Amino acid sequence: MLWILLIVFIASAAIDLQYRYTSRQVEQEFRHSFDAYQLQMIEIYNQSLQRNYLIAHLMHGLQLENKLQLLKFKALFSQMQRIQKLTGSFYYLDSDGEVVGWKESSSGYVLVNELPQLLQQKLDKAGFKNLSKLEFFGPGFIGIQTQVLNHQDKFAGWLLNTYSARQVGQLTPLTGSQLTRTHSAVLAPSGYLYKGHNHLVNLHHVLATLTKTVDVRLQAKRLNELTNKQYARIITAQGVLLVNPMYVADDTFSAVMLINRKMIFGVIHNWIVAVALGAGALLVLGLLVISLLGVQYKRRQQLALSSALLEAAFARKIFLAILDSKGRVKRVNGFFLETFGLRFSDMQYKPLDQIIDFDPALPKLLDMAAKRGHWRGEMKLGLMAKLVYVQFDISLVKQDNLPALFVCSGIDNQAQREMTKLLTAQATMDSLTGLYNRTFLNDQMEREIKRSERNESPPSLLLIDIDYFKQINDQYGHLVGDQVLVEFAQLLLTRVRASDILVRWGGEEFVILAPDTLLKDACQLADQLLVSISEHTFTQQIHCSCSIGIAQWNSGLSAQQVFQQADEALYEAKASGRNAYWVWEKSEDDKNTPTS
Repeated sequence: MLWILLIVFIASAAIDLQYRYTSRQVEQEFRHSFDAYQLQMIEIYNQSLQRNYLIAHLMHGLQLENKLQLLKFKALFSQMQRIQKLTGSFYYLDSDGEVVGWKESSSGYVLVNELPQLLQQKLDKAGFKNLSKLEFFGPGFIGIQTQVLNHQDKFAGWLLNTYSARQVGQLTPLTGSQLTRTHSAVLAPSGYLYKGHNHLVNLHHVLATLTKTVDVRLQAKRLNELTNKQYARIITAQGVLLVNPMYVADDTFSAVMLINRKMIFGVIHNWIVAVALGAGALLVLGLLVISLLGVQYKRRQQLALSSALLEAAFARKIFLAILDSKGRVKRVNGFFLETFGLRFSDMQYKPLDQIIDFDPALPKLLDMAAKRGHWRGEMKLGLMAKLVYVQFDISLVKQDNLPALFVCSGIDNQAQREMTKLLTAQATMDSLTGLYNRTFLNDQMEREIKRSERNESPPSLLLIDIDYFKQINDQYGHLVGDQVLVEFAQLLLTRVRASDILVRWGGEEFVILAPDTLLKDACQLADQLLVSISEHTFTQQIHCSCSIGIAQWNSGLSAQQVFQQADEALYEAKASGRNAYWVWEKSEDDKNTPTS
């Protein structure tokens, strides 16, 4: 029995070592293959660029205006085609937008006077002047663009040379084993899958998961951002993703390869069979090896999860708690404990909502996270006198397709709430008088009108203007004028009701929005204000009066129309001699009854 166990132990250890060795070997081959491929791409790019510069130099001063010049153009192109193995289509786009070129086809080269549809779409989108910044790379082709100067050394047009991606691929073969060639891919800067195989569905799924997008045009860019444009090994649920950035000219390509157990076991399958046969217990050994490798793989996943959680636990001002499927505490970080003055021994294996008060209730949130896989929102955490506003996040972790853990994290957003409250106050308050401003009044008018339509209780609007206020500013100065405005606002506050809304409209104008107030009651309030203001002695022994326009909302009127009526009534009050109020009414005979 001990001998069998020893054989099993040695065989399993040998297979594990072979697994690790093969994984490192595959990774090294991947890096070496794509480093060599990068050099080939750079060489092709440099050759193409030199070729285009040479053609552009030979075209210096060439004018394609007649058949003779066109024949020269053809001869020049044919000569350049013989210089290198790399062929392709060749276009000249002059400054007037005219196109002449030779397009590569199965029967040879054909004279054309228009660009391919895809190139034309790119040109139309970017504009002729921005062609130098155009991403000249797309499905099925790679291109180079070069400026052409005329005989006066001025810009004459663009030289466009496109090569089929298939031809470039033949000139840049990927070295390495069949495993590397079939399980790797190259993402171009535009997201085009330049090299790769159609059966790499699993790799596409991993890229979409890492880059948070299923659009391959964004995967290359976000993958480079994720790896900071450096070689990286990223552990995913499907295996280890290798990312090797490649730099060709000003573009960054991403070579990617997914290494998983299935791939590695495919490589070392024969070796495993040989080891099993040599051990003498093929069936038992195979079962034990699979079991051991499965345990190791799960442990690696758990180790990766534990490492990520450990890093998050040390972040500043982050609440972190790990709960089991019943909401009981398995682990919390130090910031959580310090904030509420708790000890982990007092929390372990206890429901978290029995220790900390949650608003909304924690069990309801855990149920939502269990159904959706995730919950996020703002909540309050409290313990005795301690209350914290938190942006909370709950994520479900499954094991064998069943809920296993809830990862709860939260960020203290109290500072953000206080800043929002301060900004709201600044936006709706008048800085001089401390009253509400016209922005606040506009919102309240709309709400009051909607309420009045439901309850049939019309509000009244009083528009107040200090008489001859400009003379106070001219005689005493603006500082004294500001003090008068402050005292005037305080005097109005002592006369309005708690339900009334007092607003500084601007300058020396004030507005009172009186809910559920008939015209007779509004007139009574205006009369009291006129008396109080005329009898009051302001700073510097100043006496002043005011004029008031009154209007009442009726069904069908907008807030702007009610204010316009009050403004017309105020105008009449001033025209009647000031220190009076005036009521706007529909009837010409009854309207505008003054009181002084």
